[in-house]
Order: sequence, then C-alpha cells, then structure tokens
Amino acid sequence: MEQRRETPRMLSIALSAILSVTFLLEGCGQNRAFMQDKQEIGQGVHVLFVDAGSTGSKATSFGQKKVVVKLLTQCTDAQEKNGFTNRGAASLAYTTDECSWQIGTGKDELKPLQDPRKYAKELLQLLFDTYKEESGSSDVTKVKNRDAVPILGTAGMRLLSMADNQKVWGYICGKSHAGLTLAQAGDMCGTIPGTTEAYYEYLANAVAGKSKSLTGTFTIGGGSAQIAIPLKTPDDVTAFKNTRGRIANKIDCTKLLLPSGEQVPHFNTIKEGGPKQECIDDYITFLPKDKITVSGDVEQNHIQTSQIQGVGLISFLGLQGSSTIVAGGVNEIQNWAKQEHCATNETSFSLCAAKLKAALDRDVLFSEVREYFQSNALDVQNFSYNTYAAFPEAMGIKHVEGKDEAWDLEKELTNKCSKNNGVRFGYKGQNTCMKALFTSLYVTSFFERPSSGAREKGLHSATSLSYEPSAADWSKGFIEEAANMETDRRRLEPELINSLLNIPFSRSYSFLDGARIHNSVKS
Repeated sequence: MEQRRETPRMLSIALSAILSVTFLLEGCGQNRAFMQDKQEIGQGVHVLFVDAGSTGSKATSFGQKKVVVKLLTQCTDAQEKNGFTNRGAASLAYTTDECSWQIGTGKDELKPLQDPRKYAKELLQLLFDTYKEESGSSDVTKVKNRDAVPILGTAGMRLLSMADNQKVWGYICGKSHAGLTLAQAGDMCGTIPGTTEAYYEYLANAVAGKSKSLTGTFTIGGGSAQIAIPLKTPDDVTAFKNTRGRIANKIDCTKLLLPSGEQVPHFNTIKEGGPKQECIDDYITFLPKDKITVSGDVEQNHIQTSQIQGVGLISFLGLQGSSTIVAGGVNEIQNWAKQEHCATNETSFSLCAAKLKAALDRDVLFSEVREYFQSNALDVQNFSYNTYAAFPEAMGIKHVEGKDEAWDLEKELTNKCSKNNGVRFGYKGQNTCMKALFTSLYVTSFFERPSSGAREKGLHSATSLSYEPSAADWSKGFIEEAANMETDRRRLEPELINSLLNIPFSRSYSFLDGARIHNSVKS
C-alpha cells in the first residue's frame, strides 16, 4: 500500500481551512454555526480531502497526524500499449470496450473495476480506511466535512475534453458510501486550471518552505509543469503582463487540440478576448496582491504581500505539439518522445535532444516565458524547485549536484543515453532520457550557467538549487488560501469566496453559472 504519514506544522491550518471551505460554500448560516462549534486539531477534529492526480487519487485524512493513501487506476498493460494511457480518475472517460479498469493502492495490488460507477464507492471506502488509520476510530461523526469531502482534479483531467470531464465527475461528485459523501459538482468537486495549481503550489511553498525571503516556485508533474513568480515592482508586473499579451496574440484557443482532435477545455472564468483567447488564463495569468488572502503569520513571514505587487502564474500543459505546445509534465514529454520515435534506441539521443530543443523553441508559451526570464534577469536563488521531476539531482544520474547540476545533468545524459536512448534509470526505473533532459532544460532554459559570467541576464548566484519536495503538495496551498476565509471575518462572504482566485474551479459549462456566482464574476 502506497501511503505517507506526516505531522506538519500546518496541520492546524489545514484542519480549519478545509472545514471553512466546505461549510462556507454550503451556506452562510451553516458556516456561522460551525464557527461557533469550532474545535482545534488534536481535540477530536478530523477532515478529509482527495487530490485526483494524473496517476491516482490521493485520499488524505487530517487529524493529529496526516495520512495519505493513493488509489491507483489504469487500464491493462495491453490496453495501455494500444494507446489507452490515461490513469487516475481520467481513465474513467474510456468506454468498457477501450479499458478494463484496474484499481488498487499498489501496482501489485491492482484488481478489476467492472463498472466506473463503482469508482466512487472504492474511493470512499479507501478514504474511510485512511481516516480509520489516522484517527484510530470508525466513528465518522468526528469528520467535520463528511457530508461534502472536496475532490479536485489537475493535469490528468485537463487533458480530457470538456464532455469527458463531465462524464468522469458525474461518476464521482455527490456520491456516498461508508458514511462519507463527496462534494457536489462545482467548486469542491471538479477540475482546477493550471494557473490555480501554480498558485496553490506557491502558497504551499510559502507555508512549508524553509526560505524566509520572497520565493517563487518551479514544479513538474506528470501532465503539467508550473511556475509562480512573486512580482515586486510595477515594472515587474508590466513586463509579465506584456509577456501574457504576446502569448495571447500567438495562441488561438480554438486550435489547441487534444490527441483525440477535440478542443482542449479551459477552466478559468476570466475568459477574456473571445473564443480565440479565453483559454489564456489557464496558462498564464497575473494575480494582484489584493486577491491573495492568507493568515497574518504567513503574510508577514513568508509571502510578505507588502513587498510585492502580485504573483505571476504559469502552467505548461503538455499537448505533444498541438499549436506548437510541447512543454508540460514528464509523462507528456515521454508521450511526445514516443510520437517522435525518441522513446527507444530507435533514434539517437543527440538527434532526439536536438528535436526536443527545437520543439521547445517553437512552443509559443515556453519560448515566451524563457524570453521573459532572460530579459528580466531573474535569479534562480529566488525560486524553489519543489517536485522530484523538477530537480536535476533527483533524476538518478551520478555526478549531478551543486550549482551546475542542471548543466551537469545534460552532460551526463549525453554520456549515458548515447549508448542507449531507451535506457531507464532513477526511482523504480521510471526516468527516461527525454524526461530527464526536459528536467535539465527546465532550469537551463531560464537561467545562465553560474560559471558563464553572463550576469546581465538570467542570474544564477545560488550555490545550489533549493529543493524542498516536502513543500510541493499543492493541496497545502489550497488549504492555506482557504484558511483565510475563516480568519478574515471582516470580508463579506462573496469577497471571501472570491479570494480563492479569480480563476476559480469551474469544471464545465453546466457548472459555470454556479462557479461565477461563488466567485462574484457574473458580469
């Protein structure tokens, strides 16, 4: 069984935060009643949360400790070889003819799931078992949000069509089992935009990271990769907005297509610029500081909103070249590699490396963001690389460490992969030459090598990259942002809800009106 236990210093915030979100969105009267009956962590309060990721759904129980167990979901190996590669909740979009679902908490524990409508029951049973392990109790009345457990999807769901999103969430939202009920479709059950994920990762780093200075974040997951940039001056904001504007002029949202040929869905509710540009804020957006609401301690000691104008948020969703978009999570980079005959020893590493670099040069989003970093002399010491896939030293290659590690990684990959471009290495043999090369490029594309002496752009003055995987959990950021709903009682309820971000969690057109009402963006 794949699980994690931790007792982070943010558990008390986590507890009140999820409860605040759940009860606030359920109704003002209920929220007031809950606030009067609030209990502190360690005194019998427990909350549950589900992160529907690209490989499986993480069932999380918060109490005196935190326990996380992932429910893996996939098609059979033979079906995956035939192209049915979606995993996690996203795999439920397939038909029974396409996918014989396998679920379990470990690769060796997978069992058949005959009917996708029974997925929610399996997930809720796991959530109950996780709560039981965390609390030592079978009494779910101690779970404050048992009637509306949040479950949010990220890149795996963003790589499905809007129709498939509706189909999948229809199997999940509002379903009950073992005394627990998943939240209704909407803000607490559905797919979040990539820039929202970037924002939550930024907040998570502010809360759990070691740095006491303003720090941005770089992360890479399976389906997408995110960057968050604290913008200190009005000129910084202008430069970032100009980059967004150039990207908006170059990307036609109607031409961003999934491998199926369907249009890539978008989940932001800003929707500026009509059909051709309304997806842009899923990929790059500016969040002004007056939209950032956090607890006093986090504001004073971590985010330091008095020193910034806002946060620039970027999300790369791997589309395997659709409308030039290639950059994304490492699994999507590997899918691109398969498409380009670069996943095996069929094509040399040198040729495949050149092809990936050329593809990133053509990638409108990646190339514009690269130009932004280089033109604005951002220093890598002001960023934290917060996922394993984003950190060169974690790739499982020898002689990769220190301030040059990203450049060392490409050098060592050249030595290793030139012998066999299909070689596997790293944790459980999951890394590949193209995945690791993208990890290297995720640093070297944006910053100059320290020893180059080219200090006029892309500064890199750190002695080593900041690597804090413990701060990588975007759900911690979701929790911290939500916590302020409870602590800042001076705001009106619509303003509290709107503080989650002006790119809320709308999932599909059927949920749009409700999402807009929740986030005060009806007009």
